[in-house]
Amino acid sequence: MAESNGFLSVFRNATRRTFSSQNETTGVSESSSLSSLAWATSNLLQPVTLTIRSQLWQIWCSAKPWSEFANSKKLKAPTDAADVRDRVFSNLRFYLPNYVLLFVALSSLSILLRPFIVIAVLLIAFLYAYLFVLNPTPLSWGPIHLNSQLKMVVLTVVAVFLIWITGAVYVITSWLGVAFVIAVAHAVMHLPADEPDFETTV
Repeated sequence: MAESNGFLSVFRNATRRTFSSQNETTGVSESSSLSSLAWATSNLLQPVTLTIRSQLWQIWCSAKPWSEFANSKKLKAPTDAADVRDRVFSNLRFYLPNYVLLFVALSSLSILLRPFIVIAVLLIAFLYAYLFVLNPTPLSWGPIHLNSQLKMVVLTVVAVFLIWITGAVYVITSWLGVAFVIAVAHAVMHLPADEPDFETTV
């Protein structure tokens, strides 16, 4: 949790500094608040997107060749319980990047087929940018005063509501379960890398 808070703090401070410098040079007016919000959200999401892309690229580079992963000639029923255990431990370790990419691909496809989830994520990002980037000081709406703690409460409540109403948790956990079943089935049936007849694809 501490690392997550520090991660968000870096994004908040960096985006706030950039937004402040833009205001000083261009003099953004209240009539352009919507475009400023979109700009701030874009700056907020950019480092997150770059980090995710970097992590996925590292996983992709460390993944084993898919021709080897899906080689039907390497599928063979285990002989006993000990063989099942050895295969699961060996293959889950050996093909872990492939299993992770499989889960990411299934989840991404499912989310893209449900545009409301994408809209919910964008709304949460917009709300965060409005509460913490565009308005770093406490907000006041009539008798309502929001300090940093109350802002975080509002953001959390809205985020939980949007995630719940769009079924994002159900979608992700469902595909996580599917990916887990596929991974275990593959690990059980696939001959492990330390088998004498295992052909390593370069």
